Amino acid sequence: MSMDNCIEFIKLIKCPPELIAIIEGNCKYPRICGTVEIYQGKCGAYVATEIRNLPCDRILGFHIFEGECKCQCKNSYPNIGRHLQIPWGSGNCHWKSHPWHAGDLPPLLSNSGNAFQITYTERFSSCEIRNKIVAIDYNIDDFTTQPFGGCKSPIAAGKLCSFC
Repeated sequence: MSMDNCIEFIKLIKCPPELIAIIEGNCKYPRICGTVEIYQGKCGAYVATEIRNLPCDRILGFHIFEGECKCQCKNSYPNIGRHLQIPWGSGNCHWKSHPWHAGDLPPLLSNSGNAFQITYTERFSSCEIRNKIVAIDYNIDDFTTQPFGGCKSPIAAGKLCSFC
């Protein structure tokens, strides 16, 4: 992030986020909990993430999906869909393949089961991701395999809803 981004985020963090997802673990990882907050900046969005009770000392996939957030124990999140794909970039008319989907986010680093990160992206606005699903995958994203980078095992998820 540039210094301008840092200053903008410091101002935004003093207000409620545009969107929030309450993250809950699946049946195998029921203790996972946390939040993903979206703050809309002038040119992009800030994704502030705080998650607890993750598998310890792992690198985990982290994405925004287009589907639904209905966990079922035998088949975790069967309707989660694909990574968010909306055109972005120069002229906002370019479709991207993995790892450049709009929903591809940097991996989460679990430190003793906890993760905290703030990411800035111009791939989407808060309006474009309202009611979408943010999910944490047990596997690290390899940034190569199509279409999901080897991430096929979501262990936690939440729906991005308006904050109120």
